Amino acid sequence: MSIATMPAEPGTGSTQRIGVTVGCWAQAFANWRGRRRSVHDLRALDSRILKDIGIDRSEITSIVHGDGYGRRRIHADD
Repeated sequence: MSIATMPAEPGTGSTQRIGVTVGCWAQAFANWRGRRRSVHDLRALDSRILKDIGIDRSEITSIVHGDGYGRRRIHADD
């Protein structure tokens, strides 16, 4: 039996690529759900608590979806 006629082992070739793709999609979905939940939880906090942790209500989405750095611009005249 030549290599070309040998049956493929399970988990190789296109089957493996499909599994990796599905795994990536599942991870992306889990990350999206986590960010969505974080935004929901932070919006549920009152303004005083947000102020205590240094977050303005208008920054919640940017902080959760972005890196959070540079969200406040510091000017020389501040």
